[in-house]
Amino acid sequence: MEQSESIIAPSAQLFVEIPKWPVAIGAGWRSTPKLSYSRHDNTFVTIPSKSVFNISVLIDIPIFTLHNSSY
Repeated sequence: MEQSESIIAPSAQLFVEIPKWPVAIGAGWRSTPKLSYSRHDNTFVTIPSKSVFNISVLIDIPIFTLHNSSY
């Protein structure tokens, strides 16, 4: 079993900002890591990695501003 497959989970995301609105829409793909764990009877169970597709809507709400300038 490769150990890096349990640590590294690659992904690709693309986000598009809506002009003059604090909203972005995104979509992407990610691979979940392979998981292994032991049961009470000392047998190992392995859950293989899977591909996951997602769609996101993000709202930008600033908590504080460090620097603000007008264009």
